[in-house]
Amino acid sequence: MIEYKVSKSKNKGRKSWSINFYHPMIIDEKTGNLERIRRGTGIEEEEKVDLIIADLQKLINDISYHNSAKREVALKEGINEKAVEIFYRDIYINNSYEYEKIREAYIPIENLKDHKVIDIEGFSGAGKTTLLQKLLGLEAEGEQVLATSTSKTTISNKEFIVSNDKKYSVVCIFKEKAKIEKYVKELIEGAIFEIIKNSTYDVIVKNFLETKDREFRLNYILGNISTRDKTIECSGYINKIARYNKGKGNEVENNKELEEILFNIISYAAKEWDEFLKGNNVNIDKLSKRRKLELEIKFTEKTMKMNRCLEFVEIIMNMINSVIHSVLGDNVTYKEVNKNGWIDYIFAENLDREACLNIMECMASNKKTLFGHIITPIVESIRAKGPFIPKFIDEKDDYKFIFLDGKGLDHILKEAFSIPPEIDGKLRKADRILWVNNASEGMKYDAEKFFNHIEISGYTTKLHMAFTHFDKINGENFYGIDSKVQHIVGNMNQVLELLSDSKGENIKRNLSDKLFFLENLNKKAVRDEECMTIQEIKDLINKLKVPKEVGSLYKEPLKYYKYLFPIDLIEVTKKYNERWDSLLGLKEDQSIKALPVQTVKALSRRYAELNSLSYDGLSPVGDMQKYLLECIYKMVTKPNYFEEDFFMSEENKSVVVSIIMENISKKVYEVCKERILTLNRQTELWYRAYHLRRGEGAAELRSEDIKEINRFAMPCYNISYENCEIKRFANQLLKCVLQEAFKEVNREYNTKIIFD
Repeated sequence: MIEYKVSKSKNKGRKSWSINFYHPMIIDEKTGNLERIRRGTGIEEEEKVDLIIADLQKLINDISYHNSAKREVALKEGINEKAVEIFYRDIYINNSYEYEKIREAYIPIENLKDHKVIDIEGFSGAGKTTLLQKLLGLEAEGEQVLATSTSKTTISNKEFIVSNDKKYSVVCIFKEKAKIEKYVKELIEGAIFEIIKNSTYDVIVKNFLETKDREFRLNYILGNISTRDKTIECSGYINKIARYNKGKGNEVENNKELEEILFNIISYAAKEWDEFLKGNNVNIDKLSKRRKLELEIKFTEKTMKMNRCLEFVEIIMNMINSVIHSVLGDNVTYKEVNKNGWIDYIFAENLDREACLNIMECMASNKKTLFGHIITPIVESIRAKGPFIPKFIDEKDDYKFIFLDGKGLDHILKEAFSIPPEIDGKLRKADRILWVNNASEGMKYDAEKFFNHIEISGYTTKLHMAFTHFDKINGENFYGIDSKVQHIVGNMNQVLELLSDSKGENIKRNLSDKLFFLENLNKKAVRDEECMTIQEIKDLINKLKVPKEVGSLYKEPLKYYKYLFPIDLIEVTKKYNERWDSLLGLKEDQSIKALPVQTVKALSRRYAELNSLSYDGLSPVGDMQKYLLECIYKMVTKPNYFEEDFFMSEENKSVVVSIIMENISKKVYEVCKERILTLNRQTELWYRAYHLRRGEGAAELRSEDIKEINRFAMPCYNISYENCEIKRFANQLLKCVLQEAFKEVNREYNTKIIFD
């Protein structure tokens, strides 16, 4: 392996030193060489600069640091702070903790102890955002600025802090330029892949405009492209801020400039593909399906490095940047923070209501009539604070909530085996979880995954449910409100009964007084006091205000046995690895379909580059977390296992289990993230899986890399070996998770949990 050197130099007339080096993670895609970086230090003392160089050289030559997720690890290990800053400056993708630090710096919530954090979850079209707008008092004409489309889900997380301030403030954090550029490359690569497969024009357009996991949608920012089969109504690439006046801007056009770029991509890719086949003397029609796929991937990867494709990326990035700046405009209420020509975040304060909603519309909307001048896809998160108080609230000083809103869970729950860590983070943060369901459609069976996660994570006591579209339930079998309610509850119970053991019963018991039925949410009542929905929302609000009920905790000793845990752990580590071996195509399983190679590649990119823990419903961290929580939940629900005369009511047990599991779930998440992403050689393996696996045979080698990652994260028991790894893993869980959790619960609730 080549060892790269770091040098120092001074410009003429300058007192401070600069540092020069070739960055191992930044490649000039036109030349294929590492990019040379020069950074000023602002330091005059040569000895101090030499210390920075020594540590920077360590970061450059040790591949285990070559992932933005390792930035905090490097700092904890005592590597020079300036060296860390220089190395990660151009590649670092923030994580949720750092986004939270930015939000807290401008609009803090840490000191709002009396506010209840309400996380609103549900499927797209359930009425989540419509209910949220009701709870925020956004009912007047022109104030429905939040995304409510059932076909285009919300794609950024939003937080609304209700306050009695007269003015409004907003902080909006944008995704990093490097992240957006990777998304753009993914779109172009996806379009090229469909072009050489001779897919229909509609399919090519779809892959060009949105990533498969729907995390990034180019048409929101730049407008749509007409298809050959049908012209989609949309707006083009414009340079005006999203209009607060809804009476304007309804005449929309397709983006001709973007359409021309796609036409050029199609022409270029088709020509290059034809020459590629001729140059390699290949008759594509005679190849096996697998060989054809390998050839298509090889060509796509090669083509994406060509100057013409890099020009396409540059053109689109310039278009995006132009829209960002034109949307933000010269509004003096903004305080913009720029870094490397890209806006990191904006902060606006002392806004009137109209100005605040104007910002929210261009940052958080997905209305088709605004396509081409909204920047929702590049927004990481929004936090707004102000008097978001409905008119029907009588005691306005007592209306203290922080509402969390995110994207619908349709795609996630349909495709995923586990709840992605990003969603779990919101659930953990919340004081209350409000599940919103469309009563007229019934509860989808996919919701079972969500409720299972709620129970095994200890969130059950937080859960509330609101059933919208109550007015849409019609039929000869319904005789009044009671029969409709019984129908809805019966449908809910069918889903909860899919849960194993007593999980469903625990959730039913908790929800006995936390179900709410709402009708005509979109209509404004003539007199609020005569409206059933307003009264029901008031009841919901009062329930959300109620302090968390712990009840009388069981005071008798509860004993758990350490030596029983490894037995169940062996079983779940086996299941986890068998599942992922099947997903990676390394093992046949009739019940699990192997992932397409493009999906495995995209997943490895999320872990190697984007500091993201899931892709298109796939998450090794989420799956590992689910298996471990299921294993621990099984143990926690069986205290005093060997005492035949032991009795504990199901209600008491449910409360104790929820408290213990909520404490445990956070610790388990940290263990999973560490073991999948940063411990041992994991960083190096993710880097290798995405960056170094190219050409023929790359798919199989990438799968083997991820298998190796999984084997370390969840080591399997083998009767023929000493099993040192699984023993270490079991000890880590016993000491750092279970033992610590039991101690903390005993200390906080004065319980007597014994871990023997």
